[in-house]
Amino acid sequence: MRVLEVQGETEVARWLRDLADEIERGVADVDGHHVEVSATLRAVVEFPDDSEGGEVTLLDIHLEHPTPKNWALTELIQSLAHPGD
Repeated sequence: MRVLEVQGETEVARWLRDLADEIERGVADVDGHHVEVSATLRAVVEFPDDSEGGEVTLLDIHLEHPTPKNWALTELIQSLAHPGD
């Protein structure tokens, strides 16, 4: 997993606009690594209940691959115990 971090209102806003443009094209470029964006992409944004409660200091964005199937716990343990098999 790659992690990108930007700070400051201007930098965060610029990065979000760039990410939005890439998502519209269907491919996000994450630190030189191309990630295809699914047509079924969805976004969830959580806001504090109390709008008077202070400043927002963190916006967390995850681009994740959906798992093709649910892993059985024993199958997952076996897979992790024998990497590369």
